[in-house]
Amino acid sequence: MKRELIQNVKVQPYTSGAALDRTGFLSGVIGAVIGALIFCRVKKLNVLALLDLVCLGFLIGQCIGRWGNFLNREAFGGETTGFLRMGLTDGTTGRTIYVHPTFLYESVWNLAGFLLLHVLSKRRKYDGQTALQYMAWYGAGRAVIEGLRTDSLYIPGTDLRVSQIVAAVGCVTALIILTVQAFRKHDPEKLFVNRVAAAGACREAEPEQKEQTSDRQSLWQRFCTWLRT
Repeated sequence: MKRELIQNVKVQPYTSGAALDRTGFLSGVIGAVIGALIFCRVKKLNVLALLDLVCLGFLIGQCIGRWGNFLNREAFGGETTGFLRMGLTDGTTGRTIYVHPTFLYESVWNLAGFLLLHVLSKRRKYDGQTALQYMAWYGAGRAVIEGLRTDSLYIPGTDLRVSQIVAAVGCVTALIILTVQAFRKHDPEKLFVNRVAAAGACREAEPEQKEQTSDRQSLWQRFCTWLRT
């Protein structure tokens, strides 16, 4: 009876939103990464540095985007008596149930991740470090929160949730790479942002060097002219 009631509430007022959301965010992130790989390949850019930049934007977008689930009355969890519970009323019976507001959990988790990664990004030692931290943070939160939802997409014939597995694998993979990299020495000068800054400083120094060379030549020419006279 409870499951039927949740199903009735879940499809109001839209039926497509919840279905698209089952893997929508993860699919969007994966698609963005593939697009970034292609773009950087064509433009000959550092893809790891680009991912470090855009992953903070991912967290902001995911933090705000989850509130669309609230407006659509979808992607919520099972029934609960917790103090953060969200009430939903069945349009056919008029009965109200209280469920986990998983959209709120994930929104707050992403906001906390953005603030944390923003601070850590100032201390990164190599390109791709912030992107790996994003994978670990978001993957850990999504793997746990996905287990509370009632609309997950399952692998056929199993009780395994697709998004939960993808998030958990991504989190574990990122943590392994971060741990390995933590024991390696990294040259700060190899960071893409530092290389760009160094190249810019060299370009700014070139005109000054040319002016100094020109001044020396002018003094020498005047000295030679004085000798001839």
